[in-house]
Amino acid sequence: MKKPGPFYFITTFLVALYFIAIRFVTLPDWLAFPILIILLACLAISLRQLAISRKTLGGESVETNIPKLRKQHKLSQEELAAAVGVTRQTITSLETGKYTASLVLAWRIARHFGLRIEEVFDFSKEEVF
Repeated sequence: MKKPGPFYFITTFLVALYFIAIRFVTLPDWLAFPILIILLACLAISLRQLAISRKTLGGESVETNIPKLRKQHKLSQEELAAAVGVTRQTITSLETGKYTASLVLAWRIARHFGLRIEEVFDFSKEEVF
């Protein structure tokens, strides 16, 4: 499973520091409120990044043969995305391992290339129960 990045820890630390500071130091309202909003926005962004990084199967990415298959079939990411009903960014995320396809999407991609799912996605690193 991917671990939270340094941005998450720094932001969490700064938010905690802010609440400790306002407990012991009086900040003027015109300064305290904007600082709080900025820190909470940073925390929200870092939590979203953490959530996105955990959207992969079992916390790990699955290796794909999509780039190789696209090159063999002379398809761009955009063309493949249109053919399977997703955005180009989804195809990019699949190819870079930032996202793991749903079963339906994996089936659509495999069907588009005329292959089985196992021929497009490599599950050999996954645990067998």
